[in-house]
Amino acid sequence: MVHQAPTGSVEGEIIALLPKLRAFSKSLTKSRSDADDLVQETLMDALAHLDGYQENGKLKAWLFRIMRNAFLTRCKKAKREVCMPLEDSIFSQPAPAAQEWAIDLRHLYEAADELPSHLRHVFIKVMEGQTYEAIAAECGCAVGTIKSRVNRARHQLAEKMDWDTHRVHH
Repeated sequence: MVHQAPTGSVEGEIIALLPKLRAFSKSLTKSRSDADDLVQETLMDALAHLDGYQENGKLKAWLFRIMRNAFLTRCKKAKREVCMPLEDSIFSQPAPAAQEWAIDLRHLYEAADELPSHLRHVFIKVMEGQTYEAIAAECGCAVGTIKSRVNRARHQLAEKMDWDTHRVHH
């Protein structure tokens, strides 16, 4: 039996926001399954900490912040993981120091500061959890224009950071 949250409840509002959560997760991740996993993780975190949500707060912004933080945590974790053949000893390769991630993050912020202002603005807005629609309304342009700018910003950042551009997706 599927549980349906009462209309007007926070749980009901969360369910209503699922399409926007899915869209945001797809903008952050490289695959549909990763996006689905991120939505699920976000919902689990949100429901586990629902008592910390203030009823008069902005639920969508709260959920997007949870998702963004979960995504950044995943990125940090992936950066620390070392892939090696099974036959290698687990102790044969050193793990990267935690400081390396902090340096990479600082370089990302510096690279973002070098983006043209129109790209930097929309990229930051997306990372803050704003929808393409809201950003388009603020900028007075089409949603497709915003998506294009975010995509260009991602690719420019990937080049500046010397990342594999195939890992940077829409």
